[in-house]
Amino acid sequence: MWIPERLQPILIELSKSRTESPLVVQRATIVWRAYVGQLNEQIAKEIDLGAHQVGVWRRRWQTTWEELTALECREPRRLREVILEVFRDAPRSGCPGTFTAEQVTQDLVLNTCHSGKFAGDFNVDSIFESNDTYDFRAIGSFEVRHLS
Repeated sequence: MWIPERLQPILIELSKSRTESPLVVQRATIVWRAYVGQLNEQIAKEIDLGAHQVGVWRRRWQTTWEELTALECREPRRLREVILEVFRDAPRSGCPGTFTAEQVTQDLVLNTCHSGKFAGDFNVDSIFESNDTYDFRAIGSFEVRHLS
């Protein structure tokens, strides 16, 4: 595996990052270790991952190699962004989700009203009296308005 000179510092940074997703760090580490000559089995053992999965990420890197090399010449400022895109999970097969974030939020609010409880200790009545915005990390943010 070969890595162009401008990409090397980016991969090293990503493989040691404490701010990127652990999956991005793991994938950058796989590519970097493959570049320095380690076999899939060695890499897999060191990062506690199956050799097959290591091979998947090596192949994925290799399929984008030409694009990254061209980008290195045309738009070097976008290299990090494109490398992060390479390390993202591929779309899952199967049917996409059937509920929008808005529908999930509405269901949450309606079920909360029915039970009289809201996120543990909060009382639903006091929440609907305010116009605050509540953040549900998995769902997104929404504003609570008075329902008539």
